[in-house]
Amino acid sequence: MENLITIGGLSLGMAGWWALARSMKTNGRPWWWRHSAGFLFFPFAMLGAEMMLGGLLGVPGQEGETSRSAEIFGGLLLALPMLLALLVSRRAAKRRLAPAESPPPSSQPEPPAAPVSPEPASRQHAPSSTRAPARSGNLRFQYEDAEGNLSTREVANWSASGRYIKGFCVDRGELRTFRRDRIAFFLEGEHLLNGPSVATVAPRQAKSRPLEILFTGFDAEARAELEGEAESEGMKVRKSVTQNLDFLCAGPNAGPSKLAEAKAKGVVVMSETEFLDFLDTGVVPS
Repeated sequence: MENLITIGGLSLGMAGWWALARSMKTNGRPWWWRHSAGFLFFPFAMLGAEMMLGGLLGVPGQEGETSRSAEIFGGLLLALPMLLALLVSRRAAKRRLAPAESPPPSSQPEPPAAPVSPEPASRQHAPSSTRAPARSGNLRFQYEDAEGNLSTREVANWSASGRYIKGFCVDRGELRTFRRDRIAFFLEGEHLLNGPSVATVAPRQAKSRPLEILFTGFDAEARAELEGEAESEGMKVRKSVTQNLDFLCAGPNAGPSKLAEAKAKGVVVMSETEFLDFLDTGVVPS
């Protein structure tokens, strides 16, 4: 029984480490920072979990006596630093993601939402919309942000590339990249994704291809981790500024000549924090 409690405490401690590192990653913390914090709080979480499990299962202590309430309370106190760190990190992550997804104020009132049919519907079948029809060649869809909020987006001059749709968002007035898995359903133009490219697609983006990204100004370990994140999302990692480069992620030691070359070619330059936001929300920084 004691061995099972030890294994349980170790597993819960590792789970707390992983959850804290994942939450701090959303906040844009570097890998060494989030894993140092996990390593610091791990012993408290592990010992606290062991004490609580021992109290719940009624395992006698070293003196041979069982005091469930004392064991559970003591374990909770030991695990409290990890729990507080998780709480603070998650609250910061929610505050940080909210502004990126909140729509800008509009002088015109939003049209009333269409009533939801009680019948089960596929994500590909959209409810009726009271808005004016989209322009020929544009896409219109309901997009779900990280908090589960839906908003209507109309995209012009778009190009589809693997898991992403990139184009000019008419509703936001700027270039955006949308993750396909966050599209709840299409209102108009879904058939265009399966057909030939329309005339509004820019010549450079008319051919479907994966998004390309270059990481510069990072140490070798940080760059390898970021490149792994990008490749896992279906992006193509480049080692120099190429003709079809879409994004450049600049670190603290990025050279000004490479940044100037990328901007001259119309490449979107972003920081590490903005890149992680892009992976989570699909929104490209202005």
